[in-house]
Amino acid sequence: MSLTTTAVHDQNLNMTVIFDPATNLPFIIRSYEEHPILGICTSDLQLTNYTSVDGILFPQRFQTIYNTPLESNAVLEDFLVEDIKINPSFPHTFFEGLSANESDTIRVAPAKIAKVSHAEIGEFNSNMMWSGGELTAKYMSGSNPVADLPHLWNLLSNDTNLPYAQLVMEFEDGVIVADAPPHQTRSTIQWVEDNLRKPITHFWVRNRNSRIE
Repeated sequence: MSLTTTAVHDQNLNMTVIFDPATNLPFIIRSYEEHPILGICTSDLQLTNYTSVDGILFPQRFQTIYNTPLESNAVLEDFLVEDIKINPSFPHTFFEGLSANESDTIRVAPAKIAKVSHAEIGEFNSNMMWSGGELTAKYMSGSNPVADLPHLWNLLSNDTNLPYAQLVMEFEDGVIVADAPPHQTRSTIQWVEDNLRKPITHFWVRNRNSRIE
């Protein structure tokens, strides 16, 4: 006997709900994203271990599974709900939190960086590549890592809070710059102008999501 999987897709939210063919219960809630490093990926919230509480079926196990072109079924979260209560009573102040004078936390919104979203900063931070903030050319140093290639430059950051690495290739009439996330491009352009004094004529794209500004 074969089972047919049913799914419902919402065009506005760009999310898909996939139902378990054996039980007809929601099994996977899938969202899609264009990862700035890895490309097109899916994030699946997988629901299992359904239990009945007052006649209503609730999932008890929640798993967040990330799928990329390079790796599938990477489990990011996995937790079990042991206690389920329907319509519990809460004090009317339960969700109000602490007042400003009772909290030690200073509520400051994250700083905005031109042309870079907070989501993109979060993606680079989760991959330990960038935690936000913009590097300036004065904190960059260039070296020639290959002795036989004196015009191949490796740019590094002197600021330990802003890790940075960039490949630059110098030629007689111009410079080729390898791709870089947007928070690095302005500083790279400035370093080339200050130190090599040649125009950037080519951009070496290694990732289709890369850009230089």
